Amino acid sequence: MRAQRILAFLLFGGSVWAQQYVISTIAGGAAPPSPTAAAKVSVGDPARVAVDAAGNVYFSGLHSVFKVDSAGNMTRFAGNGRAGNSGDGGQATAAQLLFPMGIAIDAAGNVFVADRDACVVRRIAPTGIIATVAGNGTPGSLGDGGKATSAQLNGPFAVAVDASGLYIADTNNQVIRKVAPDGTISTYAGNGTQGFSGDGGAARNAWLNGPEGVALDASGALYIADTFNGRIRRVGSDGTITTAAGLGTTGIYGGDNGPPTGASLGLPPDVAVDRFGNLYIADFGNSRIRQVASSVITTIAGTDAGVPPVDGIPALNVRFAGPTGVAVDRNANFYFVEGAIGSGSTLARGDHKVWKVSATGVLTTLAGNGVVNYGGDGGSALAAQLDTPTGVAVDSSGNLLIADTQNHRLRKVTRGVIATIAGTGAPGFNGEVSPPASAQLKTPHGVAVDGSGDYFVVDTGNNRLREIQPGGNLFTTAGNGNASYYGDGTPATRGSINQPEGVAVDAKGNLFIADTLDNVVREVTPDGVIDTIAGFGTPGFGGDGGAATSATLNGPRGVAVDSAGNVYVADSGNGRVRKVDFLGNISTIGGTLVDPRGVAVDRAGNVFVSDSGANRVYRIAPSGTMTVVAGDGTCCYGGDGAIATAAQLNQPYGLAIDASGNLYVADSGNNAIRLLAPVSTTIQVSAVTNAASNLSGPIAPGELVVLYGTGLAGVQSVLFNGVPGPLLYATPGQVGAVVPYGITGSTAQIVAQAAGTSSAPVSVSVAATSPGVFTADGSGRGPAAAVNQDGSPNAAGSGAAAGSVVLLYATGEGQTSPAGVDGRITGTVLPQPLAPVSVTIGGVAATVQYAGGAPGIIAGVMQVNAVVPAGVSPGSVPVVVTVGGVASQGGVTVTVK
Repeated sequence: MRAQRILAFLLFGGSVWAQQYVISTIAGGAAPPSPTAAAKVSVGDPARVAVDAAGNVYFSGLHSVFKVDSAGNMTRFAGNGRAGNSGDGGQATAAQLLFPMGIAIDAAGNVFVADRDACVVRRIAPTGIIATVAGNGTPGSLGDGGKATSAQLNGPFAVAVDASGLYIADTNNQVIRKVAPDGTISTYAGNGTQGFSGDGGAARNAWLNGPEGVALDASGALYIADTFNGRIRRVGSDGTITTAAGLGTTGIYGGDNGPPTGASLGLPPDVAVDRFGNLYIADFGNSRIRQVASSVITTIAGTDAGVPPVDGIPALNVRFAGPTGVAVDRNANFYFVEGAIGSGSTLARGDHKVWKVSATGVLTTLAGNGVVNYGGDGGSALAAQLDTPTGVAVDSSGNLLIADTQNHRLRKVTRGVIATIAGTGAPGFNGEVSPPASAQLKTPHGVAVDGSGDYFVVDTGNNRLREIQPGGNLFTTAGNGNASYYGDGTPATRGSINQPEGVAVDAKGNLFIADTLDNVVREVTPDGVIDTIAGFGTPGFGGDGGAATSATLNGPRGVAVDSAGNVYVADSGNGRVRKVDFLGNISTIGGTLVDPRGVAVDRAGNVFVSDSGANRVYRIAPSGTMTVVAGDGTCCYGGDGAIATAAQLNQPYGLAIDASGNLYVADSGNNAIRLLAPVSTTIQVSAVTNAASNLSGPIAPGELVVLYGTGLAGVQSVLFNGVPGPLLYATPGQVGAVVPYGITGSTAQIVAQAAGTSSAPVSVSVAATSPGVFTADGSGRGPAAAVNQDGSPNAAGSGAAAGSVVLLYATGEGQTSPAGVDGRITGTVLPQPLAPVSVTIGGVAATVQYAGGAPGIIAGVMQVNAVVPAGVSPGSVPVVVTVGGVASQGGVTVTVK
């Protein structure tokens, strides 16, 4: 109760325009839960693996790096699961990575990650703070002789590190770069020419061909997986390069039990070295792990005639798809992964696991459940894992339906909680009529809802349209399963449709199907008869101004219908939106697009279309004017909490609009559903201040802030760069909230949301620390909200004696250890700020006995116990708390007696 009173005391002591949208994520876009049992969750498509000296295993997947300890517990070590390049200077788990690959750990516990598509190398310090140590994010080859962070890299695949420096497989530049301890970068091996040459000479003069792996032995020799040369190369301490394994042929298995240079390796993407100097080679093309020991090469995992991989059997008896990463620990256990991106060429599908082979040769699963990216049912949709969602719809109750395409499921979000309502996750077809929970779907795409609350899902891979009635079975409404153009004028279940992707339903119950590979749009009437309303089965572009059934379409993917009966078609192959009016005539509306996929129409007749090829969403007004409403045209994931036109999308697909005008986007490449909320003219934020100092300025992770404005009484959430922060209170003129600890970057877009609308974003700088001291009257000036050592409030007539402790309360201290958790009440484990804390009382430095979380109060409120120094004059004297070199506001006092 005392903590609650303290918190309450600290917080409450004192036109005509083009519609804009604020973008946020409402489902998906999340990494697996952490911590968790490593073998129980989806871990994406791991491509590389590493082991530290303590036996912890690290691997990359889902734009993240994960760590598995000796007990099999997995934590997300770096990356937030969203593709991008951001977060330097903050916690690694809040950063964005872009297809991270190779991982290396130095003797001090720093973890280095080759962030491949960001063209940088990142370092995660033991404190959890991430930084870029090589590459400026622009692909290229310049920069040797200068600072590594100013240099260009081009698709780095791997890293290795020892006391002499950091080695980088700069794959697309056909070289190995080295970063010296002073941060200077140079080329260590390869001259940039793609090919094979140079053995016996200086490594700098050699030719390499797509080097994807590097490893160091105890002597400092560097081994290079010279992937497309089919070799492992060695650079000795004298700088001479030789071939250590492989004879240069690829895709032909042979050479076991002989000299390693006589063996055939198939596109080896990775290599590891154990403490005895033995080599472990990911022989991707031959689907094996090879070992070089005592100058002899052998196979230690994999065989052509083996069985599929299952736990508990000898690794030598297993048939693998193609290892892409390998690592070995001090006890001779080795680990490997089989990424679908094998050698960057999608030559293998991947098995979505990390495998361990014991020193005795037995295979077990270390991490991954074999499913690419599925999880979260029964919990928050924001924490769910989706896999390429392509369809969305909203029912009359506000429930969101998601066609979770590569998970082969139809999922539903109700009041923020996600669940599967159809599909088992196994692709297939198990009957025309089935209970939804046991029915199989296969790559479902479009989804729609009719006026009776029936759900329709396009079962694309099964060439059917399926229907679910409330409380009933899932059954087929159209399509007989054959991939062909057949059946007009007959019952829809007898007709055939070919890889359909889109569906819409009008107020009369007519269904419209984008019959994609038949190049037509079909209609199913309420009496169940199917017919064609646009196109005639031949791909092409033509027919505008005439009957739609005489026109040609090219791979239509999306379809929508308005209240007047006009049908809109995302004619993907033609890069157009076509309109079939209620008389059956066809025309093109708007401009030319790259690859339109989804289409929706609002009550005012505005047509929205997702252009997957341009990473944008457009609005086509009834006048035909086309404008961008979301996406800046670049990939991949960014902009949440800001105006949607400045955001990044990644292959947006299906669209849906609710009664409030909110637009839902299936952001398929980001495995997320994004919400475009109309900017409100009634909810306005005019200022953001530190809740303690009441001053505007930079915000810090975990800081308690106050938003001032108008129309704020109904605010339900506050977004910081699209991430909701804990909401403390809302009144008509102000809202209290907590900045999420995961905030990164130099600026934050802050948005207040209520009843389906959003305020315009307010841009605020982000700093590591921004301390403010709470005051007694809440104004940010005058007597501090301080407590004397005896528990009495510090005030006039109740001062603190020299040598006694006075308790101060502040916010804005920034990141803590243990890491702060949004909204958590501080308990027995007291998080302490990473930045140093100091206090002056009456201008004299005071001893800080404690600085950290305030017990029983929400994370973000810091308690500081300071000893009143001797020699301070009695009376009201200034007090200043400094965190990380940043001082709290002036004008705050404590009373000294």
